[in-house]
Amino acid sequence: MNILISNDDGYKSSRLLMLKDILSLYGDVYISAPLTQKSGSSVSLTIHENVKYKVIDKNYIAIKGTPADSVSCGLGYFKDIEFDLVVSGINFGYNTSKDTLYSGTVGAAIIGAFNGIKTIALSAQYEDDPYLYDKASFIIDYIFKNKLLDIAPLLNVNIPKGEAKGIKVGRIYPIPINDYVIKFKDSFLQARDLSQEKLLDDSDLYLVENGYYAISAMKPSLEDNELNNKLMEIIK
Repeated sequence: MNILISNDDGYKSSRLLMLKDILSLYGDVYISAPLTQKSGSSVSLTIHENVKYKVIDKNYIAIKGTPADSVSCGLGYFKDIEFDLVVSGINFGYNTSKDTLYSGTVGAAIIGAFNGIKTIALSAQYEDDPYLYDKASFIIDYIFKNKLLDIAPLLNVNIPKGEAKGIKVGRIYPIPINDYVIKFKDSFLQARDLSQEKLLDDSDLYLVENGYYAISAMKPSLEDNELNNKLMEIIK
């Protein structure tokens, strides 16, 4: 199996290298990751200038661009490789609820899915976890053994802190979060009051905060087929 990995925390991230070690047990691993921290980039691409890159070794490049650039350019750089899987992560911090829209980790995964490749976005708590390697290894092996990617070819996976209670499917609800902007003399700070979150017990954020691996199926398109069909009944 040929595997391309990326992230939004940068090519030197310890969790990116952890992911490389884990996935090396399943096939040949190639890395194309941002040169610097690029959290919050979503699926943004660099389109008005050339994207420069740095060769780390024959299977490892760093992209001076976004996470989405990294996967897109990585597929171009390793153009002779037919990739079976793209994995993005392991992110420092959960990617749940509406944060999946902002996430560079998820954005990188979506580019893999755009290209018809089975893809996993993988995230965990921001704080260090001495058991993260074991927990990430477990959930990756579970996904492979149960062929979850054959059912849902784009998965968003969040790894819980502490001892895991089990695995559940988490709904990616647009949970009301009190986002606000603080204005300074010549700048703004975008902030969040997490105490305002209203968590439903089958939401991905609730599950991962309460000790479960939260696995969510995603799709790389914003299209709503049901609503399109209703529009077609009116617009003929």
